[in-house]
Amino acid sequence: MLNCYRSTDLVEPHDYAVFVSVFDILLWAVVMSATARVGGWSSASPSFPRKALLRAAAIDQLGTLLATLGATYVPGQVQVLLNQAVLPLTMLLSLCLGRRYGCSQTLGAALVLAGAATAIGSSTLSLIWTSGSPASWEATSPAQLLGLRGLMAFCAAQLAVASAGLAKEALLKPKRGAAGPLHESKESRPSPVALGVAVAWRRVPLGLFMALALPSRAPAVLSGGGASSGAALAELWDGWRCFCGAQPRLGDEGCARAASTTLVSVALYATQTLLCLRLTQRGSATIRSIAAVTAVPVAQLLFTSEVMSGGNAEAIGPSSLAGLLLCLMGFLLYLRPA
Repeated sequence: MLNCYRSTDLVEPHDYAVFVSVFDILLWAVVMSATARVGGWSSASPSFPRKALLRAAAIDQLGTLLATLGATYVPGQVQVLLNQAVLPLTMLLSLCLGRRYGCSQTLGAALVLAGAATAIGSSTLSLIWTSGSPASWEATSPAQLLGLRGLMAFCAAQLAVASAGLAKEALLKPKRGAAGPLHESKESRPSPVALGVAVAWRRVPLGLFMALALPSRAPAVLSGGGASSGAALAELWDGWRCFCGAQPRLGDEGCARAASTTLVSVALYATQTLLCLRLTQRGSATIRSIAAVTAVPVAQLLFTSEVMSGGNAEAIGPSSLAGLLLCLMGFLLYLRPA
């Protein structure tokens, strides 16, 4: 989806990541509400405290914004493997909240994290290592800096995703208090669909606020430039025109397929949201992040498929293969009986 909104102009590169981070969530909220209505689920629940819902929505939307800002400049295969860092991050945050894990679970999460780091590649790691001084930044090409900062934004998004998962777990599995036994019945158990709808509609205004609060449009944010909120509004308008199939700016060659690709992406994202919320409720945020590892081999194949990716198909490199192997080994180790 993000490839559709990315410019091919090398002189003044741009994307509509800010527009996508807002409009994508708006469509997602509509789909979630329709699902709740068709399924007979309530779109509101008194069991969800307002402040907790707002906190979960803010963290969730921050993760989406950071991911869309960075994903355009990070290869798809690297994105898939970096996403697995949510598992060890979730475990680390859970440890801070008092949860404990066994030896095999800890080693498994460490392997997953190693696989995500390996996927970045030695050249990028070398760039990160040698980029401490101002002189090294000046010697680096603008394209490399854009890619590096996109990578940093995408990595920061993983921390937000892990935090949002734990926030949703707290809402779906409230601690027992005075009304503790009430939560044990199916009727009184918080609805994952209701939570999804409640969070979705809160993310829409939050996403718009975050987009307008950015000091500049997406590529300039990563490259260190600045602009007024008027530039953000212009990007939102041009992003909408791109969704409608126009080519508002030079290099907007993917806009013709932007609408269809976005709608398919939103439908898949809504399905994933419902399944993950259900899994979080029945298990935990950690189990949900573990289940995401199973997407690695499938996504690797999709990103290298000419049929699925068209002209944007990628080749599997040694670092991607090594990262894939480490992620799968860590997944199997984590699931091994204690």
